[in-house]
Amino acid sequence: SEGLLRDAISTAKKQGYVRPLPHLIDALIDALGGQQRVDEALAVYAEHEEILRTNRAVWQSSQASRGQLLLMSERFEEARSVFADAARDVESTGNKALLTHLYKMLRDVAKELNDFEGYVQYNEQYQHLKEEVHGAEAARRIEAQHKQQELATERAAREKERAILYGALPQHVADRLV
Repeated sequence: SEGLLRDAISTAKKQGYVRPLPHLIDALIDALGGQQRVDEALAVYAEHEEILRTNRAVWQSSQASRGQLLLMSERFEEARSVFADAARDVESTGNKALLTHLYKMLRDVAKELNDFEGYVQYNEQYQHLKEEVHGAEAARRIEAQHKQQELATERAAREKERAILYGALPQHVADRLV
């Protein structure tokens, strides 16, 4: 997939298609990171940082990926700085799922650095957001179940009405009423 992504990036640049570039570059960085090719992934990031910045959502995601890459190369202080910067940026956009992930990563980095205060701070933020996100998901699932129950009740009532109409009237008349 790496070769295809590099080809797609090259083609997009040549053709002047700037919109897909941040997504393609982010995918390439993730592919390289997944293959444990951390230095190459960080080099791609550095080479294309300005392009990544053109799409805020991709930029935020790529910052999280960059932090992960720095962790993989045991550059904990740099990773903490990247995660903290990304968290500040994500806080302003309201992407709670990504923010939860960033707080978790900040907590884990603090643990690696034996930073007890940082660990406690980020763990509290992580736990709070995690509960909030999971609570919202649970509320959506419950609401969906209620809607399904309402629809099932309405269908049952309509079927009952149809049964009564077809039982009491000739079929061609009942067909017109239904």
